[in-house]
Amino acid sequence: CSSDLFVNKSAFSCLGGLATVSSGSSVFSNAPSGTVTAGSGATLQFQGTLADSGTFSVNDGGFISIAANTALHDGASFAGGTTLLAGGSHTLDGTVTVSGILQMGTNGIPVITLNGTLEVLAGGNFELLGGGLVGVGTNVTGTISIDDNGVMEINNLNGVTLKNVIVTNNGFINWVDSGVLFMGYDAQIINDGFFIAFGDGQLAPLTSGTPGYGVASFNNAGGIFEKQLGSTNAATTMH
Repeated sequence: CSSDLFVNKSAFSCLGGLATVSSGSSVFSNAPSGTVTAGSGATLQFQGTLADSGTFSVNDGGFISIAANTALHDGASFAGGTTLLAGGSHTLDGTVTVSGILQMGTNGIPVITLNGTLEVLAGGNFELLGGGLVGVGTNVTGTISIDDNGVMEINNLNGVTLKNVIVTNNGFINWVDSGVLFMGYDAQIINDGFFIAFGDGQLAPLTSGTPGYGVASFNNAGGIFEKQLGSTNAATTMH
């Protein structure tokens, strides 16, 4: 479908096959009372612009791909199977929860600009495949909060960057690749859970930028573990 503005206040579902919500100038608004659902075997694609304060829900075997410019507002949630934030520009304000699988990025893109909290609930999985998590302005304004038994997976294809962001981990951070996780501008990882490295990755400060580019910290009150995966030796380097 295509429209200047489509507001979903109830149920918007793709029960099978492929459905695309498109047009470069269109806006799809998922209101707080709205639920967007991809059924088993269905693929639901969003292009254009997406404003979300409601729920995205994916049944087993379904898939939602968001290549739209996305504004995630307080109360938005991702439940069930896999939702992918692909290309486009993404902003987040307020508190957005993940109880299903939320994937972000491919080949180093995109970036989520955080002015609130992305909370990964128990049983939820936030998979960071590439791109950046960036706070607003010069102060730390963004938080990734991983609850007990929540999972954040870092599996970047072309580098991951944390800027002005605090990652608080009470669950699991699984770093499964051999890329570089760059941190700067007061980015912090506060680990009270389990930080598990499976690959030969590097944790490093940003090497260039405006003043403050290389300022970052890793505070560990939990457990840091290395586990061999496939042909890697799990030789994690922290600069």
